[in-house]
Amino acid sequence: MVKGNNMENQRESIEILLANRVYLYEMFHVVFSGVPNEELIHILSGEQTRAAFAILSADEKDMMAKMARFTQKLDGKLTENEKFMDNLKSEYTKLLIGPGRLVAYPWESTYNGKENLLFQESTLRVRQFYRTYGYLPQEYPHVADDHIALELHFMAKLSQRALDAFQADDLETCHNLLDGQKVFLKYHMLNWIPQYAENIKKSKTAHMYPQFAQGVDAFIKIDDEFIQEATDWIDTALEAQAEAEAAMAEKLAEGEESIWVTTILLPNEDGGEDECAILNEFEFEGVSYMVVADIVEGDIIDESSSEILRYTEDGEELIVDTIDDEDEYQRVDEFYRALLAEEDEDECGEGCDCGSGCKCGCGCE
Repeated sequence: MVKGNNMENQRESIEILLANRVYLYEMFHVVFSGVPNEELIHILSGEQTRAAFAILSADEKDMMAKMARFTQKLDGKLTENEKFMDNLKSEYTKLLIGPGRLVAYPWESTYNGKENLLFQESTLRVRQFYRTYGYLPQEYPHVADDHIALELHFMAKLSQRALDAFQADDLETCHNLLDGQKVFLKYHMLNWIPQYAENIKKSKTAHMYPQFAQGVDAFIKIDDEFIQEATDWIDTALEAQAEAEAAMAEKLAEGEESIWVTTILLPNEDGGEDECAILNEFEFEGVSYMVVADIVEGDIIDESSSEILRYTEDGEELIVDTIDDEDEYQRVDEFYRALLAEEDEDECGEGCDCGSGCKCGCGCE
């Protein structure tokens, strides 16, 4: 499921799949949480929904591929059949509200408790799980917490938090959130939704809701596998990060020099901003200048890209300008080079015999 032959490519793949699961959990939540309308049908038949299913499809015969094809046709059914929306509303009522006995109960407790009753012990366990992650359903306490729509909404919220953490490079938080979702899938959703999806096949109509129940069933099983792949990748990334930090600490312990630089965000030609390193600052003829260089590959300074810029300070604001006048730039550049040469001479002490190797560590040999 996660694609890419290196860590960076795999990271991009995971981020796409994390965003995709946010969309699908939220979409399924909306489908099962209220009476359908035309706006919902337009969303379900849109390109984003088809693409969300297609990303998870392994071949044309699996349920994700079938859902992509099914949702694509919904808009056409709405246009061609003036009774289609009324049929959907009727199906929603019969399958998710009543009156009368439902062919498939959309509450977890009716599958794990006794006599198909609501608000059983399993409902309380779901409620406690919600509280652990700070989730409180809007309908609380009037609607059973373990309704399929609420469990899907809970997963949508945690999926968004996991995506946000991943994009912020907070891999530990992302890992913890995914771990929690995997537990919720194992002990709750995967414990009853497969049976719900099987029971709803007994419906006398199949305009949309039986198909979406099959879709949810297939999706949560795929998502369970994805979470495992994503957390395995995060474990590897965190291990590599820890090794790098340990190596750096070892170098510092051995007395190797650690170079810290100040950075600044400068506008680029594309209208965005690039992070640059400030290599030096100096004054020439009463004007302040700084020398900046590009940062490439995360933390490597490309000194060949160094450039001198003019700057002024207005309170806490730093105003940076390029030097457009060629004569001015040449004079400033010559001054800066002379300044560097003087600094090199100062660093090289009298004990330095360049003929037999530099003894002061300036590297002038």
